[in-house]
Amino acid sequence: MPLNPVDVIWRIERWIGYGNPQSPIWFIGQEDHCESEDEDHLRCRLQNRCADLRTYHEALARDLENMQRNEEAEQIREFFMQPDPNLQPTWRQLMRLYLVAMDGAGGLPQLNNQLDVDEQNEILKTFQRDQWGQIHGGQNYGFLSELGPLPAPGLRVWPKSYTNLGLLRNGQFNFDLTERDTYVRTVFPRRVRVLREAINAHKPRVVVCYGGGPHRKYFKMLRELQGQNINGANCNLRITWNRVIQHDNHLPTIILGVPAPAARVRGRGNGFWHQVGLCVGEIIQQH
Repeated sequence: MPLNPVDVIWRIERWIGYGNPQSPIWFIGQEDHCESEDEDHLRCRLQNRCADLRTYHEALARDLENMQRNEEAEQIREFFMQPDPNLQPTWRQLMRLYLVAMDGAGGLPQLNNQLDVDEQNEILKTFQRDQWGQIHGGQNYGFLSELGPLPAPGLRVWPKSYTNLGLLRNGQFNFDLTERDTYVRTVFPRRVRVLREAINAHKPRVVVCYGGGPHRKYFKMLRELQGQNINGANCNLRITWNRVIQHDNHLPTIILGVPAPAARVRGRGNGFWHQVGLCVGEIIQQH
């Protein structure tokens, strides 16, 4: 059975992310990652509209298990549903940034360089399992979104299930899913508008866009639509693809660009992300 076009269009037009959108810090990645390009797996993900990151993955794991896809279900459970969860590589540094920036506000755990690596990892694991991207009584545990709304196993993979949908029309917008290039060209400009409207509605203090490659120009478009000047320097960190953003405190939201957290690049280890967190924390405090 093919994917439901209604679910796909909802994901493009309506989905903005996981967690509480009232969080002062948002994270926007390149694309929603998944474990398989199989049609049944994608259907489970697209039908699930839960905005709580853990609840979404718990439901997804159950659906996959019901289809006897136990290995995929276990891959999902390892991040939330284990007493000692594995740290997800991308979230690991984003959580570090978030906890350092928030500096214990709202009862959040404090993460500092005085702790050894094992102690820091234990704090991150517990936060990932119990709070990250989750919605508990209006508390702020970060908000996670993606520029590319349709899940895929990688940026070089384009599931055949999307190709089979071809051209989707939604009012004045045409979304061509025939191949990845046409998907990026027809969907991403619309996603920039959807995300900008959400940012304007919820007014997070800082939006952290992470990753680069062909998505970089759309992150830049998002900043420009926000009316943000991306020249000059008012922070001592080179965190915007070798440029530093001048943050203007008259703007309700500052949009920053950082490298992909999971990329193994010299000089971008724990210390780098700790420093970025300190910079983001300064922006929040100045508001």
